Amino acid sequence: SGAITEDIYLQATVIADDQSGNFYKKVIIQDETNGIAINIDRTSFYSLFPIGREVYVKLNGLFLDTYGEIQGNVDGDRILNAEIDNHIKRGACFQSIAPDTVALSDLNSSYVNKLVTILGVEFKNGANGITYSDAVGQSTINLELTDCSNSILVRTSGYSKFAGDTVAPGNGSITGVFNIFGSDNQLFIRNTDDVNFTEARCDGNSTGGGGGGGGAGSFLYKDFDDNSLTSGGWTTFLESGTVDWEVGS
Repeated sequence: SGAITEDIYLQATVIADDQSGNFYKKVIIQDETNGIAINIDRTSFYSLFPIGREVYVKLNGLFLDTYGEIQGNVDGDRILNAEIDNHIKRGACFQSIAPDTVALSDLNSSYVNKLVTILGVEFKNGANGITYSDAVGQSTINLELTDCSNSILVRTSGYSKFAGDTVAPGNGSITGVFNIFGSDNQLFIRNTDDVNFTEARCDGNSTGGGGGGGGAGSFLYKDFDDNSLTSGGWTTFLESGTVDWEVGS
C-alpha cells in the first residue's frame, strides 16, 4: 500500500457499476488475471463507466490502501470528481469478462474483486420470503448463502433498487463480485439478473418455478418488523370498506 509514483497504466474492463445502487462510488474493473476496486467521488457514474466498458487507468499520483483498493490520496479519500477524468480514460463499450466458475469452498483472496459464478447454492432462509436488504430503513443487510455445507455472505445495500425484492427461494447459480472483509467471505451481486435459482433446495423442496416461495414444502413469511406492508413483494388488498391495512406496535 502507499503512493504510486511510477508511470503505470491499467487496461481493464468494468465489471460492476452503480446503476443498481449496490455499489456506491466504487467502480470495479478486471482484466484477464485480476480485479481491483477504484474509489471515486462521483455518483451515477454508470453513464460513463458502464459494465462492459474498457478503461485505461493512470495510476501515477494515486494511492493503494491496505485493502488493495485504489484511492485518491494518502488519507484514503476517493479520487476527487475533478480528477477522475485525468486518471480514468474511456475505451470501447460492450466488452465482456467471463466470470470464473468457482466452488464455494475454493474461494480465496486470489478472487477478490473478480467476477465469479458459484453453482449449487441457495439463500439459507430463502424459502421464507425474505428480501435482499432493508429497503425501508435503507440499511445494508448480509444474507447467508450456502451450498448445503459451506456458506458465504451476500451483502446488499439498503439503497439498491432491488433491496425490497424477495430473494429467489430455490437453488442454482449466482454471479457477483467477490470480496473478503476481516474473516468474512462476501459476494456483491450487480442486480437480480445475477441470480438464477430454478432447482430444488438442499432439503429437496420444490421452488414452484422460482417465484415467491409457493412450491411444495415452502411458505410465505413476513414478520412486519420493518414496519412496511409492501416489502418483500407483498401488496395490500382492500376487499371492501374504507379502512386500509396499516402496521403498528
